[in-house]
Amino acid sequence: MEFKKIFMDHYDKIIKQLIFMLHDPYMAEDIAQEVFIRLYEHPSKDEEHMGAWLYQVAKNMALNRIRSDKSRMARESKAWALEGLPAYSPFELKEEVMYAREVLSKMEERDRTILIMKHSGCSYDEIAQTIRVKKTSVGTLIARAQKKFKQMYEEV
Repeated sequence: MEFKKIFMDHYDKIIKQLIFMLHDPYMAEDIAQEVFIRLYEHPSKDEEHMGAWLYQVAKNMALNRIRSDKSRMARESKAWALEGLPAYSPFELKEEVMYAREVLSKMEERDRTILIMKHSGCSYDEIAQTIRVKKTSVGTLIARAQKKFKQMYEEV
C-alpha cells in the first residue's frame, strides 16, 4: 500500500485519538508525526490491519509520553523539596502554571514581557533593549511587575 494513501486515510483518526488521550493538540500532532515516521521507516507487513497497527503505535507512544511527563513532574517536585521549597503534586504544579498564565495574560504587555524575560534567564541588557528603556531602570521595572503579579495572583 502507498504511504501517502495510508497517511490520508488514517491521519485524522490518529490525531483525534491522541487529542482525546493527551488533551493537548500540539503534543498530539508531534506524536502523530512520530507514528507516521515509524511507519515510513519500519512499515508493517500486515496491510489488512494497518489501521489497528497505527492506532496501537499511537496509543503506546501517547502512554509513554504521559508516563514520561509524570516522571518528570515527580523529579521536579523532589528537586523543589531538596531546595527547601514546598513540594507540589503534579496536579498542583499544573494548576499553579494555569493560574500564573491567567495572571500573566491579564497583565500589561510590558510587565508581562519583563517577567517572562526575567524568569527565562535574560540579562538586564536584553530586557532593556526589548522594552526600549535604560538598563538602570530594568531592576525597578522588574520589582514593580513582580509586585503587580503577586497582587493579581492573590486575587485569582
